[in-house]
Amino acid sequence: MTTNGPWKRPDGVQIASSKADLVDATVGEYQLATSIAVDEFGDYVGAFTWTGSGSTGEALPENCGDWTSADAGAVGRQGYTQESRGYWTTATATAGCNIPHRLYCFSNVGTIFADGFEAGTTSSWSAAVP
Repeated sequence: MTTNGPWKRPDGVQIASSKADLVDATVGEYQLATSIAVDEFGDYVGAFTWTGSGSTGEALPENCGDWTSADAGAVGRQGYTQESRGYWTTATATAGCNIPHRLYCFSNVGTIFADGFEAGTTSSWSAAVP
C-alpha cells in the first residue's frame, strides 16, 4: 500500500483513517471504526478470512505454505470479518489450509483489476487456469 488512507469498505463506510489506524491500540485493544464484514459486492458477510498475520498486522509463519498449499496438514492464520478489535486479523489459533476462507483486499485506487473484477464483470474471465 502506497497511500496512508483513509480505508473504507466497498459500501463506503470508513474502517480506519490511516495505515497506522488499521492496527493502533485504542483502550488497550486493536480497534477499527467498524467491522470489515462487507464483501466486494457490498453484501454483509460473517466469515473467517485467511490473513497470515497477527493483531498488529505482522506476518506470521502460519500462511498455508506462502498461500500455495490447500493441504489439511498445512495451517494458516485466520481473522474474522465481523470483528473490529484485533480479531479481524487473528481470530483463532490456526486452521487447516483445506478450509476455504475469504481474503481481505486493500487498494489505493478505485479500479484495481483490468478485467472488471471489482465491478462484477465476468465476461473476460475463464474457468481454465493458464
